[in-house]
Amino acid sequence: MSNLSTGVYNKGYNAGYDSGYGSGISAGELKKAKEVAYKLYDRGMSEEDIALTAEISMETLHEWIAEREKNLVK
Repeated sequence: MSNLSTGVYNKGYNAGYDSGYGSGISAGELKKAKEVAYKLYDRGMSEEDIALTAEISMETLHEWIAEREKNLVK
């Protein structure tokens, strides 16, 4: 890798969660939390326990469930 490309890579990688790299990780974590929440909901776990397990608010869980049901109705 050239010095320029190494510097650009390191700058993006080291910028933390505000960078594209960090944003990708955050998006992936959010996607996984949503998938887990859906699976637990489908298995009949209480909404309170789902929110605790997925580390999300009850409001977020309700939004995700409403969004999912809206998309399934189509």
